[in-house]
Parts: sequence; C-alpha cells; structure tokens
Amino acid sequence: MDTIAQKTIWASLLVVSFGLTGKATLAQVATPRPTPVSEKVTDPPKAAPARPHKVWTDDDVTTLRTPADQYAAQKAAQEEAAAAKAKAETAKSTTAPANYPEGVKPAHAALSDPKSTEEANKMIAWENRDLDAQADYVRQMQECASNSSGSQRGHCLTEKARMEGVMAQTQQEVKALKTQKAELEKPKPQP
Repeated sequence: MDTIAQKTIWASLLVVSFGLTGKATLAQVATPRPTPVSEKVTDPPKAAPARPHKVWTDDDVTTLRTPADQYAAQKAAQEEAAAAKAKAETAKSTTAPANYPEGVKPAHAALSDPKSTEEANKMIAWENRDLDAQADYVRQMQECASNSSGSQRGHCLTEKARMEGVMAQTQQEVKALKTQKAELEKPKPQP
C-alpha cells in the first residue's frame, strides 16, 4: 500500500505543479500589464547606438595580404609600368611627319644612329633600295586604280596614298642618315 500511496502523491504533485505553472502563464498572458504614465510618450524608444560602419581602405587591405599576394601585386605593377613605357616609346618613335597623309602611320621606326661612315653608307643603300621598291608599288597601285572601278579603285587609291606616306618617311630617314654621315666624316677635335 505504501507504493500505491506514494504513486498517488507523486501524481497529485505533478498535476498541481503543472496546473500552477499553467495558471501562472495563463495569468501572465491574460492580464495586460499596466503602463506607467512616463512610458506613454509618442516618440519611439531610442535604439542603442549602432556600431559605426567599417570602411575598408588600402591600408587595411594590405595588412590582410600574404607575401605571395604582395609579390604578385608588385610584379603586376612592374609589368604594367613596362607596358606603358613601351607604348610611349612606340608612339614617340612612330609619330608621323607634318607632310605625312592624315591617318597614315609610318611602316617602321626610324633607323638607329650609324657608328661609322661605312655603316651609314650601308644604311643609305638599304633605304634607297627600299624607296625603289616602294615607288614600284605606287606605280602598280596607280595602274590598278586606272584599270578598275568602284570599291576596288578606292582600295587601290588608299594603298597608293598610304605607300606615298611611307615613301615620304623613308626619304626623311635617308636625309637624316646623310646628315649623320656628314657628321661622322668631320674630323674630331683633338683633346
């Protein structure tokens, strides 16, 4: 009998405890909490001050980079600088002379300075052969333009004008080589 009485007591305690907690919860939900007069303000409650938004700068990012990342960035910057320098040198060496046709760029860069009169003579002979070949091409394009019509004629005239511009540049290079040759032929002053 002892065990049945103990079970009954435990069961009743459980029922009472559940009933009390249920009533307390029900009482909390059912009864509205009275609001004091000081809380009846129309302004919304102020939130806690938010953390300021973090703005990342290059200084912050560099602290996160690994040495490999820094090496890659330096190498890319060096390559970019070298490419820009090469582009600037190319643009400088291929600028068209004033009498060059508009929109036509020289076919090649100017020759390097000859070191001796023999070298200057070889360069001048080379440029003269080049001028002869260019003159032949101009004559061919003139014949092409006179023998054709429409877009083919326009193409021939455009090629003729382009080659005349190249010839003008080559003639200027020959003139510069002759000037350099004359400078090389002058006797050098004795110290």
